[in-house]
Amino acid sequence: LFSDVEMVAKHIDHVVKLAGIDHVGLGSDYDGVGDSLPTGLKDVSQYPNLIYVLLERGYSKDDIEKICYKNVFRVWQSVLDYAD
Repeated sequence: LFSDVEMVAKHIDHVVKLAGIDHVGLGSDYDGVGDSLPTGLKDVSQYPNLIYVLLERGYSKDDIEKICYKNVFRVWQSVLDYAD
């Protein structure tokens, strides 16, 4: 029995409550995980399933952009700035 997109969204809700929307991001390294991924989120082509659920839960376009890429870009820029 696998988890599903709804459970992933529930976990995102929990992390947002704990740490804030600026500290949530998606990972996409699916190499080596076998067939253990949530139903409806077996690879990155199914991200729209998660985005749909997040929209239904009231996340804004800006929130979803942060989760999908803006937070990661911000952190990587900080890393690059520090390295310089």
